[in-house]
Amino acid sequence: MKKYLLLLLLSLPGSGGYAGGPGAEQDHIQSLIEESPSYGRDSLLITEFRAFWARGGEEYQEFRDRCLWQIAQDAPVSKWPPARAHYFYMQGSEYLRKNQLYSAFDYLERAMIEFKKLGDEHNFSIVNNKFIPLMTWNMYENDIPAESKAKYSSYFSEALRSAEAAGNPGVIANIKITWAAYTLFILKDYRESLRMADEIMEQIKYQDPEKWFDYFHITMLGQSLNYLHLGETRKGEQILEQVVNDCLQRPDFNQAQYILGQVAGFVGRYYLGRKEYKKALKYATLAENRVNFMEFPYYSNYLNKTLYEAYKYNGHPDQALKYLEKIRAYEQEAKAEKLSQGFAEWQLKYETEKHQNQIASLENENLLKSEQQNRIILNALVVMVITGVIATVFIVKSNRKLKHKNEELKHKNEEISRAVAQGQTIERKRVASELHDNLNTKIAALKWRMESTENPTPEQLGTFVQILDDIYADVRLIAHNLIPTDLAAVGLVPSLQKVIDNLDSHPISFQFSCEAFSGRLPVDLEYQIYNIVLELINNVLKHSKATQARVSLSRTADKVTLTVSDNGIGLPADTVEGVGLTNIKSRVELLKGRISLQNTSGTTVRIMLPLS
Repeated sequence: MKKYLLLLLLSLPGSGGYAGGPGAEQDHIQSLIEESPSYGRDSLLITEFRAFWARGGEEYQEFRDRCLWQIAQDAPVSKWPPARAHYFYMQGSEYLRKNQLYSAFDYLERAMIEFKKLGDEHNFSIVNNKFIPLMTWNMYENDIPAESKAKYSSYFSEALRSAEAAGNPGVIANIKITWAAYTLFILKDYRESLRMADEIMEQIKYQDPEKWFDYFHITMLGQSLNYLHLGETRKGEQILEQVVNDCLQRPDFNQAQYILGQVAGFVGRYYLGRKEYKKALKYATLAENRVNFMEFPYYSNYLNKTLYEAYKYNGHPDQALKYLEKIRAYEQEAKAEKLSQGFAEWQLKYETEKHQNQIASLENENLLKSEQQNRIILNALVVMVITGVIATVFIVKSNRKLKHKNEELKHKNEEISRAVAQGQTIERKRVASELHDNLNTKIAALKWRMESTENPTPEQLGTFVQILDDIYADVRLIAHNLIPTDLAAVGLVPSLQKVIDNLDSHPISFQFSCEAFSGRLPVDLEYQIYNIVLELINNVLKHSKATQARVSLSRTADKVTLTVSDNGIGLPADTVEGVGLTNIKSRVELLKGRISLQNTSGTTVRIMLPLS
């Protein structure tokens, strides 16, 4: 529960949202990009682009991404000192917009440090308005050690000092609300958090209640939660009811619906913890049919968990099941994404080998044709006197055939180049995702621990070694996935059985059967069958909505038969003609096999591949 209240502060007014509409600066910015780097050009380019970037809408996103990429190349070598700071701020804000919170944290912290070095209090305050709430969430999310917490907590006082120097009341209030939330949820110092909330309310009471609606009511929500935790239940519930009533009276006011969503999550979870289930349901249902302005998928999942438990403990199984299904769907999507990433490795390997074989085959065929033509021409010359006319006609026809083959070879090479490029893109995305989701987080955790420890104890050194072991294991796993060692070592059947076993915890029940299958197939054929099975399983997980699925493999003297079936809803039309099944059909065609697809009452794909 704690991290979500911290994250909601990122959506408060004054936290760096876009205002106004984009101007007509694109042509001028583009002309600056094309100029040679210099002090004057860099300063003008970055300041004008930052103004455009802050105003531009989604329709200008491609242009903004292209310009930001160019500035990323120029900033490290720019002669204009603030270049790096402005680039870090814009890049961090882009990551924050995309919900890539760890990267956003990293770039915004760099921007904050750079603006501090430059003595730029105005921009230092702007960065902190985004960085401080994100930093507070990060301290909770990663369970940062006490030494590192002390370092990051010092940023609060610096941010507040800068905000007060800038004289922006909205930024000051945002920093103080974040600090109070940190004190409530991380330090659990309810009296200090209450004192801070009371101080915030005193400072904003003269502001326009309409424009500051969310600030007033988020602060009141903090007061209420602190009173409840301190055992002053009556006072806490009185404030809470005032917040709820104020918001319910404004059904068309976005900020009021936003506050009700926060009450549903935080207060509902509080009463669930106290086993006061009727009250938990009363407040949790405030989140139903409310607009969620957070746009954080795990925050929506948190609200779904609160509603699920509230309905379950109040004896409403049908409603509870609805939210349990949403929770499972969220978790299943993450698992399916990992399987898709694993399949991308095999797709890249298969496509690369396939294209290399096609190139070699076409080159050999072309060489053979050329040799045959040369022999024919030589024979024709020997008997030219007798059969001159016949030889001339034959040569013309042969040249036409050779030209056709050359054009075919050119076309195939172009197709191969495009496919190789696509395969490389898929693999880069997969590796980038694994590096970002696993290694980046662990390396960041190790960095924070090492930065906060000057003279490490043996226990701390042991912790560092454990984290390094985890990182080593991740690197080893990524490397292992690039080379199918299990398939090469044990063969096709045990490898497929391992894939099915790994899906044991998935909501879809998978079964694997193998009949009359002894000995090993040719290595290339095993790899290709394995790839086909992975892609068919991926289609079942992503599209079938099935409860049961079966993979069967059989072998006779002259063929191998593979069948993958499920009891789902059948593949949608765009999937039947999609890239996945197209790739499978191409593989089967290359192996001179046959494929059939039944797409009613579930989906059944049967593939027969010859062994000779």
